[in-house]
Amino acid sequence: MWRAIEEAALKSMHLFTVTEMCQLEWATSQLKPKQTTARLNTLLLAEILDKLYSCNAHEIMHIMQGFRSKQNKNLYQKIRQLLIDQKQTFDLKGADLINMMYMFASFRPKTFGVYRIYAEEELNEMLAHYEHALCEAAEEADPEQVTRLAQALYVLKTD
Repeated sequence: MWRAIEEAALKSMHLFTVTEMCQLEWATSQLKPKQTTARLNTLLLAEILDKLYSCNAHEIMHIMQGFRSKQNKNLYQKIRQLLIDQKQTFDLKGADLINMMYMFASFRPKTFGVYRIYAEEELNEMLAHYEHALCEAAEEADPEQVTRLAQALYVLKTD
């Protein structure tokens, strides 16, 4: 069954939306048993990287959810920089901002090796860009969202 899904996906990948590609990536990396080739996952990642800068905030959240098991540092760095550069365009507030930070925390690679200090500095830069907005979002949030924000910040600031 997975081979048939892979063949159909490879033939029509150019027609997939970002959300559909993320769903396929999630399914092929999370659901078991599966028998897809690494080629499919590589092509999905390449397509996402090509479309990344044209994505809206909700598509970015789908990317972080779908590709979180990849632990891909390149994709992480690009999304981190995109969140900084597109802060005004995305205009995230309240629950959407909290959900974005939560997804970013769960998407973040766990290890950076010798580049750990640089990764911490880059993370601090991103959090500084969103600090005021996160404080406002926390003031308006319900208890579930406050808990989600606290978990995200805890995960982001610990290795």
